[in-house]
Amino acid sequence: MLGLVLTTFEPIFGMPAVALYPLAGIAAGLSLYSFLSYFLAGDHWSSLLKGVAVANLLYCCLTIGLVTFMISELKALGLLYFAGEIVVIVILATLEFKVARYRRR
Repeated sequence: MLGLVLTTFEPIFGMPAVALYPLAGIAAGLSLYSFLSYFLAGDHWSSLLKGVAVANLLYCCLTIGLVTFMISELKALGLLYFAGEIVVIVILATLEFKVARYRRR
């Protein structure tokens, strides 16, 4: 979404492509790390899952910082998109922490 849709429709969302491409790259990197961790972790998947959760929350912090910095440029649809993205990622990270903790019991 970030690297293709939001950049294509930048005037509708308001976030400049110069900010969207790095966010898309980070999101793709986190996705790749998570995918590889799933297949390569073995018995250590719990700690790797915690790392994914922390990285997701740091990504949210970066996104919140960019939204705050670019608030005057963002359109309502852009604010709605990023608010939704943050909510989804925080829920995902919370579930990742719960699963990682459950594994340790």
